[in-house]
Amino acid sequence: MLRRRAFLAALIAGTLPRAQAAPANRKYQLGFLGIGTADDFYGGQRKQLLDALAGLGYVRGRNLEVLECYEKESPEKLAECARKLAQRHVDAIVTLGTTATLAAQKATRTIPIVTSVGDPVAAGFARSVRTPEETSRASRRTAPRSRASRSSSST
Repeated sequence: MLRRRAFLAALIAGTLPRAQAAPANRKYQLGFLGIGTADDFYGGQRKQLLDALAGLGYVRGRNLEVLECYEKESPEKLAECARKLAQRHVDAIVTLGTTATLAAQKATRTIPIVTSVGDPVAAGFARSVRTPEETSRASRRTAPRSRASRSSSST
């Protein structure tokens, strides 16, 4: 699980301008968008993901502001959350699951989206594993070893 968090953090960091090259007062905005609650986000590993980003130079409260929007039941409200994040011109949106990713894609064509979905190609977020779309980068969820498919992809 540590490798997956580090990989996701690297994907997210790859969408942000380099922290070391930015002016000292530069503050990055990262949007988290998902169905459920903050505790549900990325299997309850939101804190570890933020810790991994801090290790890459993006520190919450110092040069990173995280705008979080979670909706428990309504895809319409989730779409509204995605529009609000896009209006704030966040540097990247991190989503979990197909519904949140679709909402983010409908809200923006310019803000990078980092997502984790079962199969980003089948979900329509990528043409192939090797050719990401303009705004989306996805990590394919890895199934337990008992399942046949285990891979990572970029969207």
